[in-house]
Amino acid sequence: MRFALAAILCAVACCQPVRAQVAPSTILRIEVTNVVRYVDDAADVTTIATNLSATTAIPIRNFRRAVLIGDIVAVNGQPAKGTII
Repeated sequence: MRFALAAILCAVACCQPVRAQVAPSTILRIEVTNVVRYVDDAADVTTIATNLSATTAIPIRNFRRAVLIGDIVAVNGQPAKGTII
């Protein structure tokens, strides 16, 4: 019994809390130009992609879908080329 108690006390005395290693945070700054928003505002789904001219936007009522597409010109201040969707 004494041996078990001595083993437990040694284990408790030798164990220290270990802290996790946390990587430093990094800020990613992306500069974008020429952003165009395509809004899914058609009330009649049969008319989607049938009119080649620009349509007038319908005022927002509740929730609706939109896709934004733009050109990436810089990442963290360094020139870059790409597309953001």
